[in-house]
Amino acid sequence: MSFVFSDEEELFRRQIQEFTQKELAPGARDRAKNTEIDMTIVKKMADMGLLAMNVPEKYGGQTVSWVTVGIAIEEMAKTDFTVSVLPIGSCGFLGQALSYAPDYLQDKWFKALIQGDLLACLCLTEPDCGSDAVALKTRAVKDGDSYIINGEKTSVSWGMQAKVGVLFAKTDPAAGARGVTAFLLPTDTPGLTKSAIPDMGWPSAQRASFFFDDMRIPADHRLGEEGQGFYLAMNVIGVVRVALTLQAIGHAEGAVAEAIEYA
Repeated sequence: MSFVFSDEEELFRRQIQEFTQKELAPGARDRAKNTEIDMTIVKKMADMGLLAMNVPEKYGGQTVSWVTVGIAIEEMAKTDFTVSVLPIGSCGFLGQALSYAPDYLQDKWFKALIQGDLLACLCLTEPDCGSDAVALKTRAVKDGDSYIINGEKTSVSWGMQAKVGVLFAKTDPAAGARGVTAFLLPTDTPGLTKSAIPDMGWPSAQRASFFFDDMRIPADHRLGEEGQGFYLAMNVIGVVRVALTLQAIGHAEGAVAEAIEYA
């Protein structure tokens, strides 16, 4: 087994390095203190195609290896930790989830996402059970052509700025893992209120608590069938964990490089 990048991957790595030095390095320290992400930087990432990786081609995306996605995350984290994990929103959790949505929802959200017009969030973690998808308490009850949702999510990254999210809730509390269902959540949906959570280490992540009070979501916003949400959550978490690991490694590499330069 070879752990050396291919020629194409190495070329891509150098392109990302050039991009980070030109576009991300200037002002990165100041942006790290902000309580929201600078969308002009997100737009520049979109222009580089960094938000379109593994998004369906019909929406302007392109198919790449997951190694390529990892290279982008690690290299950007060396310079700007704040935005380095954003590609995983489009090609990771939202990209995977949207593939279960009707075409009109895919068309609406994929295009805006890969063009850098908005941020997406993952609504899984809860105060009483963390990210244990089996133990969720948020309820979704079918009511005609919609679902009524009650409950709470916490530590939602980009929660105060995101326009759309992937929400996991229990449609059958007695069914364990088979009772979890996923939904596409526009964050301006009536019945949803937000509360910001101060973050000392990563303020621009804008962590938030979401409170659902008889929030109604159309049934066609359900992602997949009822009871399939747990398996989608596991796929999403697997991708996100690797992305966050690469983000941390890149950030550490950047710190070592700065220390050497200073010394």
